[in-house]
Amino acid sequence: MTYILVVEGNSPELVTKSATGAICGAAEQYAEKLQQFAPEVKFDICRPHFPEFHLSQISFETYAGFAFTGSGVRWSASDEEAAPARAVMKAALQSGKPVLGSCYGMQLAIDVLGGRASANPKGAEHGIAANIQLTEAGAEHPLFFGKPRQFDALCMHRDVCSDLPEGAVLLAGNAHTDIQAVAVEQDGLIFWGVQYHPELEFAQIASYFRRSQVESFSQPESLAHITGLANLTAEEIARDFDRLQAANDTTKLISKYKLSDALLDRHIHEIELKNWMQLVLNSAE
Repeated sequence: MTYILVVEGNSPELVTKSATGAICGAAEQYAEKLQQFAPEVKFDICRPHFPEFHLSQISFETYAGFAFTGSGVRWSASDEEAAPARAVMKAALQSGKPVLGSCYGMQLAIDVLGGRASANPKGAEHGIAANIQLTEAGAEHPLFFGKPRQFDALCMHRDVCSDLPEGAVLLAGNAHTDIQAVAVEQDGLIFWGVQYHPELEFAQIASYFRRSQVESFSQPESLAHITGLANLTAEEIARDFDRLQAANDTTKLISKYKLSDALLDRHIHEIELKNWMQLVLNSAE
């Protein structure tokens, strides 16, 4: 049996619970997406920002790979509050197994490896990361097999990787966020990271716009700036994204938000997850 550990980026107040009390966080959503590419794989979850967490609970040798989710926490991946998650990331990287990070997950890895995460001086990037361009290295990297050279992606982030560590290879960027994807592969370490969210869907982005408790994620100004829109409320954008999720008479919305085929085709949008899962399975053989 192949096991993968999914590391939750959120703190307790940012996850929901079912009627039975079961936690449903970013980790469950991420594991569900990864599972579709490898039904035979078993996924475990850990939550470093929960008070009961201890690093000693994790047997790192058990896992064939480690996936780190995004987060809505108020702090940066380089702040002291992120220390528990950085400790998990450090141990995962040292294991020599493939590590994947999305958004906060990528920022954690970059900080652990000697880079830096901080607030984007251009402001948050909400909803759609438009016109992401692969670098020459990115176009040849297995993370992006099957991806077009230019694409849009779903996103929701305030912070970015502001400085890359030695040995990091820039794979993609756009006008709003210089570092949209990166790989670090040296000395037995294998890390692939993206700043956007290939695991998310329009409905989940819509729900984030409605989450007023996540202060910096409830402001549509940066989405309006990126897509050339103006005078939209967070609720209006959320309703549009709900309609896009339903894929019911959305021709006008596709034009309104300038959506690319790469964003509308789930196979293309999620292909980074498929490619990473293939890396894990190949490495585990």
